[in-house]
Amino acid sequence: MTRQRSKTTRRWGPGILTALAVGLAVFGFVLIGDDGASSSDRPSGTEPAPRGEAAVDFTLTLFDGTEFNLREHLSEDGRPVFLNFWASWCPPCRAEMPDISASAERHPEVLFLGIAVSDTREAAAAYADEVAVSYPLGFDATGTIEAHYPAPGLPATFLISSRGEIIGTHVGQVRPEQIEQLVGELLGS
Repeated sequence: MTRQRSKTTRRWGPGILTALAVGLAVFGFVLIGDDGASSSDRPSGTEPAPRGEAAVDFTLTLFDGTEFNLREHLSEDGRPVFLNFWASWCPPCRAEMPDISASAERHPEVLFLGIAVSDTREAAAAYADEVAVSYPLGFDATGTIEAHYPAPGLPATFLISSRGEIIGTHVGQVRPEQIEQLVGELLGS
Protein backbone atom coordinates (compact mmCIF):
# COMPACT_ATOMS: atom_id res chain seq x y z
CA MET A 1 0.00 0.00 0.00
CA THR A 2 2.87 2.36 0.73
CA ARG A 3 4.31 1.58 -2.67
CA GLN A 4 1.01 2.47 -4.36
CA ARG A 5 0.87 5.91 -2.65
CA SER A 6 4.43 6.56 -3.69
CA LYS A 7 3.59 6.00 -7.36
CA THR A 8 0.51 8.21 -7.09
CA THR A 9 2.50 10.97 -5.43
CA ARG A 10 5.15 10.82 -8.14
CA ARG A 11 2.52 10.79 -10.88
CA TRP A 12 0.59 13.80 -9.48
CA GLY A 13 3.54 15.80 -8.19
CA PRO A 14 4.75 17.17 -11.55
CA GLY A 15 1.17 17.81 -12.68
CA ILE A 16 0.43 19.91 -9.64
CA LEU A 17 3.67 21.82 -10.06
CA THR A 18 2.87 22.45 -13.73
CA ALA A 19 -0.64 23.68 -12.89
CA LEU A 20 0.77 25.96 -10.20
CA ALA A 21 3.36 27.40 -12.61
CA VAL A 22 0.70 28.04 -15.28
CA GLY A 23 -1.56 29.69 -12.69
CA LEU A 24 1.24 31.97 -11.51
CA ALA A 25 2.10 32.91 -15.08
CA VAL A 26 -1.53 33.85 -15.82
CA PHE A 27 -1.72 35.85 -12.57
CA GLY A 28 1.48 37.72 -13.48
CA PHE A 29 0.16 38.43 -16.97
CA VAL A 30 -3.03 39.96 -15.56
CA LEU A 31 -1.22 41.85 -12.80
CA ILE A 32 1.46 43.43 -14.96
CA GLY A 33 -0.61 43.86 -18.11
CA ASP A 34 -0.41 42.35 -21.52
CA ASP A 35 1.95 42.90 -24.36
CA GLY A 36 0.50 46.29 -25.19
CA ALA A 37 -2.56 45.38 -27.22
CA SER A 38 -4.65 48.44 -27.91
CA SER A 39 -8.42 48.41 -27.54
CA SER A 40 -8.84 47.70 -31.24
CA ASP A 41 -6.59 44.61 -30.93
CA ARG A 42 -8.41 43.16 -27.92
CA PRO A 43 -11.21 40.63 -28.21
CA SER A 44 -14.71 41.82 -27.39
CA GLY A 45 -15.45 41.98 -23.68
CA THR A 46 -11.89 42.63 -22.52
CA GLU A 47 -11.77 46.32 -23.34
CA PRO A 48 -11.45 48.28 -20.08
CA ALA A 49 -14.09 50.87 -20.99
CA PRO A 50 -16.48 51.01 -23.93
CA ARG A 51 -15.59 53.43 -26.71
CA GLY A 52 -17.89 56.42 -26.97
CA GLU A 53 -18.98 56.34 -23.33
CA ALA A 54 -18.73 59.53 -21.34
CA ALA A 55 -15.60 59.69 -19.22
CA VAL A 56 -16.46 59.75 -15.52
CA ASP A 57 -15.63 63.08 -13.91
CA PHE A 58 -13.07 63.11 -11.11
CA THR A 59 -11.05 65.50 -8.99
CA LEU A 60 -7.44 64.68 -8.20
CA THR A 61 -4.87 66.40 -6.01
CA LEU A 62 -1.63 66.42 -7.97
CA PHE A 63 1.78 65.89 -6.40
CA ASP A 64 2.54 69.60 -6.88
CA GLY A 65 -0.42 70.42 -4.60
CA THR A 66 -2.81 71.71 -7.27
CA GLU A 67 -6.18 70.16 -8.03
CA PHE A 68 -7.26 68.75 -11.36
CA ASN A 69 -10.92 68.26 -12.25
CA LEU A 70 -11.70 66.52 -15.53
CA ARG A 71 -14.98 68.30 -16.23
CA GLU A 72 -13.46 71.73 -15.52
CA HIS A 73 -10.45 70.94 -17.69
CA LEU A 74 -12.63 69.94 -20.62
CA SER A 75 -14.91 72.97 -20.33
CA GLU A 76 -12.20 75.56 -19.69
CA ASP A 77 -9.10 74.21 -21.43
CA GLY A 78 -10.68 71.87 -23.97
CA ARG A 79 -7.63 69.76 -24.77
CA PRO A 80 -8.16 66.01 -25.10
CA VAL A 81 -6.67 63.91 -22.29
CA PHE A 82 -4.11 61.10 -22.43
CA LEU A 83 -4.92 59.53 -19.04
CA ASN A 84 -2.32 57.03 -17.84
CA PHE A 85 -2.65 54.82 -14.75
CA TRP A 86 0.60 53.63 -13.21
CA ALA A 87 2.21 52.36 -9.99
CA SER A 88 5.72 52.74 -8.61
CA TRP A 89 6.11 48.94 -8.30
CA CYS A 90 5.13 48.31 -11.94
CA PRO A 91 8.19 47.81 -14.23
CA PRO A 92 6.27 48.48 -17.50
CA CYS A 93 4.86 51.68 -15.96
CA ARG A 94 8.35 52.85 -15.10
CA ALA A 95 9.63 51.94 -18.55
CA GLU A 96 6.97 53.91 -20.45
CA MET A 97 6.93 57.13 -18.39
CA PRO A 98 9.99 58.76 -20.02
CA ASP A 99 8.48 58.08 -23.48
CA ILE A 100 5.12 59.53 -22.41
CA SER A 101 6.95 62.56 -21.04
CA ALA A 102 8.77 63.10 -24.34
CA SER A 103 5.47 62.90 -26.21
CA ALA A 104 3.86 65.35 -23.77
CA GLU A 105 6.60 67.85 -24.60
CA ARG A 106 6.03 67.36 -28.36
CA HIS A 107 2.23 67.62 -28.08
CA PRO A 108 1.14 70.51 -25.86
CA GLU A 109 -2.24 70.37 -27.64
CA VAL A 110 -2.99 67.23 -25.57
CA LEU A 111 -3.12 67.10 -21.77
CA PHE A 112 -1.11 64.14 -20.50
CA LEU A 113 -2.06 63.13 -16.95
CA GLY A 114 -0.66 60.29 -14.84
CA ILE A 115 -2.48 58.81 -11.87
CA ALA A 116 -0.78 56.42 -9.45
CA VAL A 117 -3.11 53.61 -8.37
CA SER A 118 -2.84 50.47 -6.24
CA ASP A 119 0.20 51.96 -4.56
CA THR A 120 1.12 53.90 -1.44
CA ARG A 121 1.23 57.68 -1.54
CA GLU A 122 4.81 57.64 -0.24
CA ALA A 123 6.12 55.22 -2.87
CA ALA A 124 4.24 56.95 -5.69
CA ALA A 125 5.43 60.41 -4.63
CA ALA A 126 9.03 59.21 -4.30
CA TYR A 127 8.93 57.72 -7.79
CA ALA A 128 7.26 60.85 -9.20
CA ASP A 129 10.15 62.91 -7.80
CA GLU A 130 12.69 60.44 -9.19
CA VAL A 131 11.26 60.23 -12.70
CA ALA A 132 10.48 63.98 -13.00
CA VAL A 133 8.22 63.77 -16.03
CA SER A 134 6.97 66.81 -17.94
CA TYR A 135 3.28 66.10 -17.32
CA PRO A 136 1.23 66.29 -14.10
CA LEU A 137 1.07 63.28 -11.77
CA GLY A 138 -1.24 62.55 -8.88
CA PHE A 139 -2.31 59.75 -6.54
CA ASP A 140 -5.74 58.12 -6.36
CA ALA A 141 -5.93 57.97 -2.55
CA THR A 142 -9.39 56.42 -2.34
CA GLY A 143 -9.30 54.12 -5.37
CA THR A 144 -12.48 55.68 -6.78
CA ILE A 145 -10.87 56.98 -9.95
CA GLU A 146 -9.35 53.58 -10.66
CA ALA A 147 -12.77 51.98 -10.02
CA HIS A 148 -14.38 54.25 -12.64
CA TYR A 149 -11.67 53.41 -15.18
CA PRO A 150 -11.24 49.64 -14.75
CA ALA A 151 -8.48 47.79 -16.55
CA PRO A 152 -7.20 44.22 -16.31
CA GLY A 153 -3.66 45.36 -15.51
CA LEU A 154 -1.16 48.18 -15.35
CA PRO A 155 -0.17 50.38 -16.98
CA ALA A 156 -3.47 51.39 -18.53
CA THR A 157 -4.12 54.40 -20.76
CA PHE A 158 -7.48 55.98 -21.57
CA LEU A 159 -7.98 58.46 -24.40
CA ILE A 160 -10.58 61.10 -23.56
CA SER A 161 -11.74 63.39 -26.35
CA SER A 162 -12.27 67.11 -25.88
CA ARG A 163 -16.01 66.26 -25.80
CA GLY A 164 -15.42 64.07 -22.72
CA GLU A 165 -15.84 60.69 -24.41
CA ILE A 166 -13.56 57.70 -24.05
CA ILE A 167 -12.34 57.12 -27.59
CA GLY A 168 -9.77 54.44 -26.90
CA THR A 169 -7.82 52.44 -24.38
CA HIS A 170 -4.48 50.73 -24.20
CA VAL A 171 -3.51 48.18 -21.56
CA GLY A 172 0.16 47.39 -21.13
CA GLN A 173 3.31 49.33 -21.78
CA VAL A 174 3.07 51.87 -24.59
CA ARG A 175 6.09 52.25 -26.80
CA PRO A 176 7.00 55.57 -28.50
CA GLU A 177 5.35 54.70 -31.83
CA GLN A 178 2.19 53.55 -30.02
CA ILE A 179 2.06 56.78 -28.02
CA GLU A 180 2.22 58.77 -31.25
CA GLN A 181 -0.58 56.64 -32.73
CA LEU A 182 -2.74 57.20 -29.63
CA VAL A 183 -2.05 60.95 -29.73
CA GLY A 184 -3.11 60.90 -33.39
CA GLU A 185 -6.40 59.25 -32.38
CA LEU A 186 -6.95 61.97 -29.78
CA LEU A 187 -6.21 64.79 -32.19
CA GLY A 188 -8.40 63.26 -34.87
CA SER A 189 -11.41 62.97 -32.55
